[in-house]
Amino acid sequence: MQDRLVSRNRECDELQRCLESDRSEFVIISGRRRIGKTYLIDKFFNYKYDFTIVGVHNTPASVQIQNFMRAIKRHSKKRQPKAETWYDAFNALEDYLETLPPDRKKVIFIDEMPWMDTQRSNFVNALFSNADTYISIVKLLSENKSGLPVRLYV
Repeated sequence: MQDRLVSRNRECDELQRCLESDRSEFVIISGRRRIGKTYLIDKFFNYKYDFTIVGVHNTPASVQIQNFMRAIKRHSKKRQPKAETWYDAFNALEDYLETLPPDRKKVIFIDEMPWMDTQRSNFVNALFSNADTYISIVKLLSENKSGLPVRLYV
């Protein structure tokens, strides 16, 4: 982690606790627009993620999935199979994460998640269907409109 962010000690302490815990953590950063949620995560992790993706507003699930698969390719530097569903996409993410060193937490940053979780897309179901098979992952999301538990308010 870099230098402390001004007026974000509580949030940084909680993120540090999650990184140091012996188990996988799921963290959702929630708050009003334009108050620095993404900035907090970017600065805390010094832009070093094992995987990161930003959802695109008013974009169908099929395009969001294509973008997700491109992000896996960008991080893994390997060609990825075509994914038709979020289940396929998260399976590909799991395959990629299993190639990383097992002795450290993997940091996944999904920004603008509600834009990816379109109606009938099954994004959240697919995300959690493999969650217990991920190895030492911290998942970070910048908004919460999916009814998931909130850990940090910004």
